[in-house]
Amino acid sequence: MPTERATPRQDDGTSDDRVHRERGRLRREEILLEAANQFSMRGLDAVSVEDVAKEVGCNKSLVYYYFGSKDGLRDAVMEKLLDMTQNIWTEFRSATFADWVRNTTEWSRNHPNIPWLRLTAREGLSDTGRVVLEEERARAIGESTRVVVRAQGSGEVDSELDPELVALLVLLLTMGPVTIPQMVRMLTGDSPDSVRFHERYSAFIDALVQRLAPGSAT
Repeated sequence: MPTERATPRQDDGTSDDRVHRERGRLRREEILLEAANQFSMRGLDAVSVEDVAKEVGCNKSLVYYYFGSKDGLRDAVMEKLLDMTQNIWTEFRSATFADWVRNTTEWSRNHPNIPWLRLTAREGLSDTGRVVLEEERARAIGESTRVVVRAQGSGEVDSELDPELVALLVLLLTMGPVTIPQMVRMLTGDSPDSVRFHERYSAFIDALVQRLAPGSAT
């Protein structure tokens, strides 16, 4: 009985296309992260498309291919920041108030190579009263206020406290050690990256959360 030969599989290029698209996606993400890092360290005006391309190791025409212009690159960076903010709130949404505060304030320590907090601070230094994607970002950040309101309803946070300002306090506690490390060193004598400061800071935040509960001031 003759052996039936397998029909050779036709290569329609689909697999190659997927590989090419994935490489392109990773390259685009690499450019975005490098741009975010440079914008956070030097400011938008001081960074050129050529600077970003040089650090990534690509031709500047590739940056223009993906983003169209420097403004397009900036907008894409801020869209990435918005996506990350939304993901963080989604991840922490079901936590207790104490866990939410702890997870939020420790986020930067657990992600030391992601420059989003520095970028936000740098953006604030050049604030003109309007930022990229302001409405969308306000809605994402507003989720933190809803966390506080829910905690007030469950008795974790004093209902007489302004929930928006409590949410702002948590944001400032998150950003402080990252954006003003020199103040941390001068005030505490510790580096914000040190284990000693992390232990002190975590204990302080836990105690602060307890003080926000109803009746804790009496």
